[in-house]
Amino acid sequence: MQDIINATYDLVDEIIDNEIFKELLALKKRIDIECISQINKFNDLKAKYVEISKYGEYHPDIKIVRKELSEAKVELYSNPLVIAYKDKENAVQKFLDSIKNEIVSEVCKKQV
Repeated sequence: MQDIINATYDLVDEIIDNEIFKELLALKKRIDIECISQINKFNDLKAKYVEISKYGEYHPDIKIVRKELSEAKVELYSNPLVIAYKDKENAVQKFLDSIKNEIVSEVCKKQV
């Protein structure tokens, strides 16, 4: 059992040392600094939308808030830093999926 735990720690270290993962973390730090106002605006509008959605389509501000939320989302997700982050996030996910698939393949080979 300890061998599995040690191998897991080694795998985690390899993932953390992966260049794509490092780039993802660097982009996350930049986003947290450079896009904070866009993120806060989006989160505030999302919270407001959730709150007034409780009243359904009958709330007098629902259409306005829905439009503002949509605009804030477009503004945030069209930011070049966010686009780059999403691309790196997808690359890291593919990398993790490939590791998972390799582990599953090895486990299945041992079952036969």
